[in-house]
Amino acid sequence: MSSMLSDSQVQAALNECKEPGTFKAAKFFQTSKISNLTTPQVKEVFQMLDTNGDGSLDRDDVAGFLQKFSPCARSLTEEEICNFFAEGDPDNDGKIGACEFQDMVKPATK
Repeated sequence: MSSMLSDSQVQAALNECKEPGTFKAAKFFQTSKISNLTTPQVKEVFQMLDTNGDGSLDRDDVAGFLQKFSPCARSLTEEEICNFFAEGDPDNDGKIGACEFQDMVKPATK
């Protein structure tokens, strides 16, 4: 991951959402520069976030989203998890697949 993202950019993104209720996925993707990654690189980020390797992000994966970037980071709040799914799960199946995640990270490519 560190070869794709700068530690300072990831830290800046984490600092922006340090307080509960302040996490916004789009802002995190922009500040950390995840939104600037290539499609294969975004897929690598997705795979890192997919803790159980089932090919989708579920509530547990999303709750621990920030901790994937820093073990000391907080868990997302229930409201933040719901907002993440509202943005990234258009078919409302309770999971965010790789294509849905790609669309979240790079909405201009929809």
